[in-house]
Amino acid sequence: MQHSFIRTLKAEFIKIKRSNIRTLALILGALLPVVFVVVNLFTADYATGLVAQHTRYFESLFNNLLEALTGFFLPLLIIITASKIAQLDHKIKGWQLMETQPVTKFSIYFSKFLILVYTVIIALTIFTLTVLLLGWVYTVFIAINENYTMEIPWNYLGYALFRIFIASLAVVALQYVISVRIANFIWSLVLGFGMLLSQLFLAEFNFNMRWFPYNSLFVSGENPTGGQLGRFLLKGESLSLIYAALFLFIGYNWYRFKGFLNAFVKKPVRLATALVTLAIAGALSYTLIKTVQLEPTEKTVIKGTITADRPIKQVYLIDELTADTLMTMSVVKNRFRAVYTKPLPANTYILQYENYSQQRLFMSAKDSIQIVFSFLDGNANQEVTGTRITENLKSASYSDGSFSYINYRLDENMSLENTDYYSEGIIEEYNDDLADLASKVSVDHIVAREDYLDMSRAIIAVKYAQIWKAYLMKKELYLPNLKVKPSTEIQSLLAQVNMNNEALLTNPKYVDYITAALMADTNVESTVTPLERIAALKPSSFKDKWLFTNLLTALKLETVNGKRDSVLNRFKGSFSNNRFVELANVATLNLNKLNTGEPAIDFAAVDKNGKTYTLAGFKGSYVLIDTWASWCAPCKFQEPFYVRKFEKYKKDNIVFISVNIDARENKWHEDLVIMNQKIRQLRPKNIDSYTAAYGINAIPRFMLFNKDGTILDASFTMPSDKNFDELLELKLGLKK
Repeated sequence: MQHSFIRTLKAEFIKIKRSNIRTLALILGALLPVVFVVVNLFTADYATGLVAQHTRYFESLFNNLLEALTGFFLPLLIIITASKIAQLDHKIKGWQLMETQPVTKFSIYFSKFLILVYTVIIALTIFTLTVLLLGWVYTVFIAINENYTMEIPWNYLGYALFRIFIASLAVVALQYVISVRIANFIWSLVLGFGMLLSQLFLAEFNFNMRWFPYNSLFVSGENPTGGQLGRFLLKGESLSLIYAALFLFIGYNWYRFKGFLNAFVKKPVRLATALVTLAIAGALSYTLIKTVQLEPTEKTVIKGTITADRPIKQVYLIDELTADTLMTMSVVKNRFRAVYTKPLPANTYILQYENYSQQRLFMSAKDSIQIVFSFLDGNANQEVTGTRITENLKSASYSDGSFSYINYRLDENMSLENTDYYSEGIIEEYNDDLADLASKVSVDHIVAREDYLDMSRAIIAVKYAQIWKAYLMKKELYLPNLKVKPSTEIQSLLAQVNMNNEALLTNPKYVDYITAALMADTNVESTVTPLERIAALKPSSFKDKWLFTNLLTALKLETVNGKRDSVLNRFKGSFSNNRFVELANVATLNLNKLNTGEPAIDFAAVDKNGKTYTLAGFKGSYVLIDTWASWCAPCKFQEPFYVRKFEKYKKDNIVFISVNIDARENKWHEDLVIMNQKIRQLRPKNIDSYTAAYGINAIPRFMLFNKDGTILDASFTMPSDKNFDELLELKLGLKK
């Protein structure tokens, strides 16, 4: 049998010499790298921006092109090649002719299959070699970022290619079986293209495609480094092996016994074999396709690594609702780790990397969270693994701001007289969003835990309950005589909205919804405010949090310290938890010290030559300060507008100052080469104390000071704002 197989395989290699199959594999394997590199040689866009130190250039280029290869070009090659290999013998009745030769049917069937596998190997090899060769050519003509290394990651490339090859086997086997069974060349192509386009189309609409043979190839191309759990193969790749074995078992026996019934039904032994094979393949496939949830651990742990182009010494875990710092983690050698011992409800929190970046993190008590954070050239990226993988995937998060067709129709006042249209449309979109949420799965087939899903379902319910309420309001305005009775489905939707859900108090739509419900019975002429209504509620944790957020808004709206203190004193007795009183006191003190008319907090700063200036030293002139950093793109956007304002007002008694707070002083000096030197360019001697004194947690930040050394506006408008001139002249008493 071995000699028969080798002889048949050699014959198949001879057959394909004139079929251009190898040429097609060479072309499709090389096409992507050739087009990509040629285009970028003219645009010089690729690999010139800042990246992490020791980033492997060839690995980056390989990954950049791999998704397109596995998502379209490699499946295309498999479809065309499988059809051509089978049709070479379909046209001349070679299948029947070969069976008259002293070779086994096994040799005939699987030698052709190996030719198809061979073309896949050629395409993957040529793709990789072309990436390496043309990637090197690109660096000869274009200066790539100095942080790239030119090391060729052979181990990584070999691992990624092996996984792509495994993932392709299901498609290879399926398309081969189809091509052998269908004698018509066109129809085998049509079926193959149909399945490929189905994968592309349905994936765009978030259909769950884990079971689909083409899916594993797509997923492997999107995740060349593997999954988050560190397994050698993704579940989809293991599934591809099972599918390939099953398809070949079916295809070979169908060919061997010349018909489906002969192969699997008519004889008891064949039927039993088929049933056992299907049962084993089905059980294994189900195990790989099914989703899992990650279980909590014994402790609440957050740990991570940081790659940054500036020193980051502290990471803070912050409550999103109250902005209270729950935990401070020290960064040592770009790593941090901490155990949180207090209760931590399931919710979205903030991880703040000093003053550089704030990233959202969903977690709860007894979660073990691993963070990989990078901050390069002002671009922040955070990846989360551990026990909350799916919950922190951007692709898995639900946005209540996503487009709603029924809401668009309502905004345009369309079909307001048709209550059933709105009722059915709201429920349809509501159910679609719930189905979309349920389909969110990681590449390791991990689904979010119920606490996250419950919170997301609640957000979805609020979105559509609010649309229904908006419809009722518009109906009352335009069609007051129209009688509306909510359908059973709408009543069920409204019942899904928990009016005391603490986890949703950071969601503006939820807060608007419960506030509207709270004030629903208030007379139009009443002067009672939501803050007063909330303060009158029965004591509860929910009331404290809701009251705090509303009180904080009220404190920020007051511009006179005495009035702000009065608001605080009026409502702080309504809290049952004294921690909220402490936080409100701190907020009031910080707001008061930056109020109009308060003495400016002095600070010392130096220019590029080391000369020292103080804010107090500019007394007698108005002072406008722009706080910025070299990595801050919005700051760079404001800079030319700031220069224009300086030119316009330079004859007036106002000093324009730019204060740089970048941790990397050398970057400041580099920027000074091209920045306007007529504007005083300074850096605080103590950046931390400067940002703390003025509560600077986001930039750019513009501050205006009076001639007498007091604060005019600690958060002045941006120079790009069309009202900037009018507001500045009003503050300075100028008439232009």
